[in-house]
Amino acid sequence: MSSIDSVDSIDSDFYKKNQLISWEKGLLDGKFHIIHAISSEQGLAINKCTSPFVGDRFEKVVSKWDIMSGSLVSYSEGKGRGAFPTHLVLEIPYQNILGTHFADVCFPNHAGKSSLFCNFFGNLCGNKATGKLKRPYSLVDKINKGKQANGLYLETSYRILENFHDFIEGMEPDIHNEILIVCKPNILIIEDVPSTDEIKLKDIVYDVDNASFKNIKKDVLTIKKIAVANDLKTVTFIFNNKRVIPFEKKHICIYDEIRKIFGAPIYSSFKQRLVTENNFLNKPRKAVGLSNAYHPLGLNRDIAVFSVNGKPIVGDSVKVTNDW
Repeated sequence: MSSIDSVDSIDSDFYKKNQLISWEKGLLDGKFHIIHAISSEQGLAINKCTSPFVGDRFEKVVSKWDIMSGSLVSYSEGKGRGAFPTHLVLEIPYQNILGTHFADVCFPNHAGKSSLFCNFFGNLCGNKATGKLKRPYSLVDKINKGKQANGLYLETSYRILENFHDFIEGMEPDIHNEILIVCKPNILIIEDVPSTDEIKLKDIVYDVDNASFKNIKKDVLTIKKIAVANDLKTVTFIFNNKRVIPFEKKHICIYDEIRKIFGAPIYSSFKQRLVTENNFLNKPRKAVGLSNAYHPLGLNRDIAVFSVNGKPIVGDSVKVTNDW
């Protein structure tokens, strides 16, 4: 039995069922996505550790976890943001959603488990989610009491479920929200709601505006490894800019690093002409190899979609007017 099976109810199952159904319906049209954000090869934001997603399938990795932290975003509507630049876009059964919070709640994802090892500097390393279970009821206790990773307490339990439409109306543009997701399948959390199911990785989006330039090479290489391990066909990069030519040197350097690993883009909005405020929202749906309409609204953002199996380009810096 999983350590989260015995979490006590704080509201009626009927109320929570209706809240979850609102999320099921809200995520159907593909405008909003739940992501798990990572930084470079630090998949769990632990210093000097390699992401557990590099070299192994996503489903296999997270099926060993109890709880995962995610964020709700909409690339097409420009709502929400990730805590880190690399966004693992997830396919999540609605019944796996445990809690919805408008801001980071410092959830102790791996409560009760020890880390696998410490590195030379004494930093916790390895995937704590698969560490040895030492305190089996620690996670349940923290969920019910709202005890954060920093030792402080929320005013209530972590099992707060907001209505989907109320949630998107209350999203702050500069604050990443936190969606708590049950990772293990076959767990019945709420009566008359299906048991939890497998979480899958459906895409990777990289937010260049939110990126640290010093990590760009490692970030892009990590994206490549994760995409290959999960048989993804394409990856998407979102550039936040003011559409002024020449582009900032930083963006050109980032674009060069991407081409060195993924090759030329199979679709980009950089060549397009601005016609309306909603620039080219419908075109990505028809672009070759692009399965989701990720193009953001507004004049200040662009996307470039790359094939995971593209031929790397090595050479002089890209000429903006021709290659973008």
